[in-house]
Amino acid sequence: MRQIEFRGKCLETGEWVEGSFVRCDDVDTHDLILSCKGAFRYKIIPETVGQFTRLFYKNGVKIFEWDVVAEKDYDKGSVVFDGASFCINWIYRRYLTRYLNYHINKYQNNLEVIGNIHDQPELLKEAAQ
Repeated sequence: MRQIEFRGKCLETGEWVEGSFVRCDDVDTHDLILSCKGAFRYKIIPETVGQFTRLFYKNGVKIFEWDVVAEKDYDKGSVVFDGASFCINWIYRRYLTRYLNYHINKYQNNLEVIGNIHDQPELLKEAAQ
């Protein structure tokens, strides 16, 4: 069985952490917890949680939900989960690119991960102007 990984910002430090969701009896059930590297547990800011797409960008960089990608000199969009698959929600084209894995593999030389919507929300705002 494959392990589903997530990324989220730690409530206490604001740092990004990766791991698995766990439910802990010793914390409030409304807290989201990521467990990583064995015994470490982190309370996570809920709106920052994004799932790992199981895809990698150049040099082995993981691509997560809510990452912002750009095609050279053309368009920007965010990685989203839409029902049954990960997609790119493009700004200028105003549609979703289905089959993220196909798009990443086919256009990898022209596609770049430039940030995420939580750390750099201006990336999508400036593209929309």
